[in-house]
Amino acid sequence: MLRITMNKSAAGAKQYYSEHNYSEGRSLDNYYTGKDQFMGLWQGKAAEKLGLTGDIDKTDFAALCDNINPETGKKLTQQNKADRTVGYDFTFDAGKSVSLAYTFGSEEDKEQILNAFRQSVKDTMVEIETGIQTRVRGNKQNEDRETGNLAYGEFIHFTTRPVNGIPDPQLHAHCFTFNATYDEQEQKWKAGQFRQIKQDAPYYEAVFHSNLADRLQALGYQVQRTDNSFELKGINRETIEKYSNRSKEIDEFAKKENITDKKEKSALGAKTRESKHNSLKPEQIISAWQSRLSPDELNTLKNLKAAPANEKKKENAYEAIKFSLDHHLERKSVATDKEILTTAIKSSTGNLTATEIKKAFYADDAIYKVKIGNQTFITTHDALQEENKLISNAYDFKGRFKPINENYQFGNDQLNEQQRNAVTHALTTSDGITIITGKAGTGKTTLMKEVQTGIKESGRQIFAFAPSAEASRIVQRKEGFENAETIAKLLQDKTLQEKIKGSVLWLDEAGMISNKDMNKVLDLAKTANARIILTGDTKQHSSVERGDALRIIQQKADIAPITVSTIQRQKNEQYKEAVHHLSNANTEKGFKKLNSSGAIYEISDHQERLRAIAEDYYKSAYLRFKKKQGKEVLVLSPTHAEGEKLTEQIRNKLKEKKVVDQDERQFRVFRNLQLTAAEKEKGEHYQSGDWLIFHQNIKGIKAGSKYEITGTENNTVHLKDTNGNKASVSTSESRVYNVFTSKTINVSKGDKIRITGNGKTAEGIHLFNGTMYQVNGFDKKGNIKLSNGASLPKDYGTFNLGYVMTSHASQGKTVDKVIISQSSMSFRASSKEQFYVSVSRGRDAVSIYTDDKQDLLQAVSRSAERKAATELINKNGDRLDQAINVSRQNFMRRMRDKAMDAAELLKSKIKKEKGYGRI
Repeated sequence: MLRITMNKSAAGAKQYYSEHNYSEGRSLDNYYTGKDQFMGLWQGKAAEKLGLTGDIDKTDFAALCDNINPETGKKLTQQNKADRTVGYDFTFDAGKSVSLAYTFGSEEDKEQILNAFRQSVKDTMVEIETGIQTRVRGNKQNEDRETGNLAYGEFIHFTTRPVNGIPDPQLHAHCFTFNATYDEQEQKWKAGQFRQIKQDAPYYEAVFHSNLADRLQALGYQVQRTDNSFELKGINRETIEKYSNRSKEIDEFAKKENITDKKEKSALGAKTRESKHNSLKPEQIISAWQSRLSPDELNTLKNLKAAPANEKKKENAYEAIKFSLDHHLERKSVATDKEILTTAIKSSTGNLTATEIKKAFYADDAIYKVKIGNQTFITTHDALQEENKLISNAYDFKGRFKPINENYQFGNDQLNEQQRNAVTHALTTSDGITIITGKAGTGKTTLMKEVQTGIKESGRQIFAFAPSAEASRIVQRKEGFENAETIAKLLQDKTLQEKIKGSVLWLDEAGMISNKDMNKVLDLAKTANARIILTGDTKQHSSVERGDALRIIQQKADIAPITVSTIQRQKNEQYKEAVHHLSNANTEKGFKKLNSSGAIYEISDHQERLRAIAEDYYKSAYLRFKKKQGKEVLVLSPTHAEGEKLTEQIRNKLKEKKVVDQDERQFRVFRNLQLTAAEKEKGEHYQSGDWLIFHQNIKGIKAGSKYEITGTENNTVHLKDTNGNKASVSTSESRVYNVFTSKTINVSKGDKIRITGNGKTAEGIHLFNGTMYQVNGFDKKGNIKLSNGASLPKDYGTFNLGYVMTSHASQGKTVDKVIISQSSMSFRASSKEQFYVSVSRGRDAVSIYTDDKQDLLQAVSRSAERKAATELINKNGDRLDQAINVSRQNFMRRMRDKAMDAAELLKSKIKKEKGYGRI
């Protein structure tokens, strides 16, 4: 494991030295090494430049903590603020099985393992050092420049923090890295720019694990890959658990605090730790450790190298790279080289070295690599061809049709000028693709009802579609498009494909349609001679799968959208102005407007903040349960983890106010792990205790069946159903199921629940993903009585409490008030797009709760917009695809022919009226 922790306290950094070097209680570490110098050594090119080598001297360490050059006694870097970043602690963990091999191995084993570990840490830190940057802001410059030098102290430790006075074995290194680097071009010391290094931490972690596994194998140990790292073969899980008291302590704390995110859990150490001071002597601790082992276990640990060394599987580096490309490029068209390398290295740890993977990756000419700034971006031929086809397809629709209804007379006199212009454009254009873009709440659906009337008047049909069941079967149908369906239904249903011939297809929320699905729709429309109207907003959330089809069609196929920008949803002027700024990507202006209007609340205490949100929700919405007069309120949070904590608090409030019954029933519910197709093909991504839910029949298993995973063997997944019946399935059949994690939730009469997977009630009534219901009680069989009079089967599984949802799930919704919980727990999932969607859901009011306004602003100022493959290639100076040029030329020919036809018609008309042939 690699964890990077920022330190902003000089006093804290000095204390760090005292704790990690020659302090009382560290005798156990010296007992292991017998060499004090392992406790603190200077490393890095910047340290050498400062004259710092060998053992760390406390005075020199303290000077750097205070931003003082130890050689000159003068200020080192220009930044000397009280709250400046002193440095970063890069913590490398060898893993529990390696730590046990070190602890119980022979003196020779200890020395070999320690050398392998230290060298793997050093190699990784050398690569990190190579990538360090500094900011360049002078002479109208605004960029980052690589400097390639760092100063850090290496501290090797061998135990965890104590639990009940006794530590556990844990070989790990702290590399405390000072926030200083020398800029050769400017000839001065400057603060380092660590942002990119922190972002690429998973890559450096993968390199470290790969290097360590390779060195241990060279020593004769066998390794087996895990989901995130590796363990030594021969040490079973039960033995490892005996020395994982610190992890158990953190897990118990995380469970109590409802923390499920791996990164959040890894940061819990400081909140739960005991002092490192050990009152026991080293011999007593060793004795306590040995007492946990059976004679067989102790013998195994002492003789791990006695087993035959495993031969590396002859894996092809290109196969590992292909897996990584398939995994990452399923959901975006462009990735960074570090992203691809991280997954490729992790997937081949123990069989291929990081060096072998990198060599194969950079030698692969089939991967397009473009350096922009200090980052290298990549795409593939497949992703590029997919976009080229989309652009070519879009050109093929231009100028091909006659206007739908040129003489349409408006029936809705409430439409504003922008809406009327959009309606006129849709009914009079000769293009087969019409794009109507609009900000959230500008009345796109309202104007589409008028377009629908104009289409029907012309004798044609209009079919409405959207990416999700909620947007189509709930929202669109509610607005008068009775037969609205999902895009997935259109792509699968042959009968429906016959019905659309010669019609108009309306695709709402088009910004959430992937390149692949958009290409399929365009192909269907061509065959059916149908026209397409796309409505959406490219500033909101994009598709889960790769590609931003709506933006690409607009920008690359030159199909100019008609835009509606007058916001009508928000009634409050300050609120409307804030949403207007956010919709134009002026996030800071929108944020400041929300803050000045009192919509943003900063409450640093976590529990106090959750209670405040629950109180806000209760006051705004509870009358709806009692007197049907309360506001319709939506609570949003960027992550499920924060949402689950908030749900618990809201339910406590509603139970206290007797809106929700005290009596509860327990139900098992499932959440899709969203594994990519590439991940689902590898057995290592299946965890015992997770579940498979089948959406197609296969031999022996029916669609809709739910099976718990009991284990994996290579690429075979072993299963059992709720009755204990066993089954197995090959990962090669992963297209017919999805992988879920499960948990139990309590449900009471009065609760709100949200359906998370399509299905049917006990009475056979269709249930659509995203639908909300109130719980009216339970029947004798234990089924949930819903507010629509139907019953949800007790084993339905794909539902959850409906008090809090993510912004992705909320897109397309409109409510009276929106409440947003967005603390530091969720900042990694925050973006401009997420914040805009979240804030813009309300008509009357918005409340935003955070623990740090300034950090929230920084988090929501980052864009989640993905690069397109064609944008990347065009930056490299490559020409457009030949198919696009052909389609563009055909379009120009159609326009020229139409212009010539129009000129001939004009000539004929003049001849007839004037009686002569020359104009």
